[in-house]
Amino acid sequence: MDNDASAGLTSLIDAGRRALARFEAAGYRRCEPAALQPTAAFVDLVGEELKTRLLLTGDSGEFCLRPEFTIPVCMDFLAGRFNTRQAQVCYFGSVFRLSPDGPTESRQVGLESLGRGDLEATDAEILGLALEAAHVSGRSVLHVHLGDAQLLNDVLRLLGVQARLSRRIRRGVASGHALVDVLPIARAGEPDHGGVLAALSKTDHAGAKSLVRDLLAISGIKPLGGRSIDEISERLLAKSEQGAAEELGAERRAALETFLAIRGEPDACVADLRDFAKHARLPLEATIDRLESRIGFIAARGMDVGAMEFATSFLRLYDYYSGFLFDAVEPGAPTVAVAGGGRYDALARSLGAKEDVAAVGAALWIGDPPDAGNAK
Repeated sequence: MDNDASAGLTSLIDAGRRALARFEAAGYRRCEPAALQPTAAFVDLVGEELKTRLLLTGDSGEFCLRPEFTIPVCMDFLAGRFNTRQAQVCYFGSVFRLSPDGPTESRQVGLESLGRGDLEATDAEILGLALEAAHVSGRSVLHVHLGDAQLLNDVLRLLGVQARLSRRIRRGVASGHALVDVLPIARAGEPDHGGVLAALSKTDHAGAKSLVRDLLAISGIKPLGGRSIDEISERLLAKSEQGAAEELGAERRAALETFLAIRGEPDACVADLRDFAKHARLPLEATIDRLESRIGFIAARGMDVGAMEFATSFLRLYDYYSGFLFDAVEPGAPTVAVAGGGRYDALARSLGAKEDVAAVGAALWIGDPPDAGNAK
């Protein structure tokens, strides 16, 4: 390593240590999740883009190098490795992902709060500490984007959108697509989605795919034309989504379009959401109240809420995020998140726990992020 590269690495490590020290000063205890993680823990929980970038080990691919810290920290918490019912932990280390140029090692510093009941206050604390850590590590001018995944979850549920289609809408919106491009359009002459296809549209992705595999196996259907059973399954699932989308109707589509268009200064968006809920006749008061409370806690910590932007369409591709979301970007690079995080109460259940665990966290890239998009 030449002198310039060595000096650059030393500078990055020093920046990460300064950020970590800020978390530790706030009462977060350093932890070090294992670099080698079970691949299965990530396969159904992370976005498709990250899933293809896992660095697998061995012929079986049973293990992978950790691509992020949140899931390993949550697994350590559920395994009792922190010896407490609540955990306030921080970390600084490498994450590993494939890139077009081969394996990439990047550095993240972050913090996670698990088990605390003061949800909105903890959300604001995590945001505030992440921005303070970004400042001490040399990223002082950042623009903050806010979101709330629970709002869209509630709107889809209250509109009666079926499970498979809800997942498609969430994934499509998180990828930056307009609703008109997300919802499939039926082709003339195609049959209605009756029977099995209707049942598929009402269950989650993994359950639907498993059901299709079982039905194909029971019926003795063999793959045709070079298509695998998984490919046949995906085709049938797409058909079930198409039928469910047609059943939405103009009124529910219009409601979703109106909801997803809400963005701007956070307090103004709260007023817009209350107006939307009233006109759409959807009981969203509790979720909007929590959003308003969170904004109040953010302001109480001295952050300039008026300079932040809230958007109902701001989501993450990771399925485990279930509430508060944020990204912090540099003004000259609005698509690259320097820091980001959010609430993921549902992750514990997805990892085998009997119930949800209140959890929220944030991470910062030390150095340049490996790609655009979510920091976490």
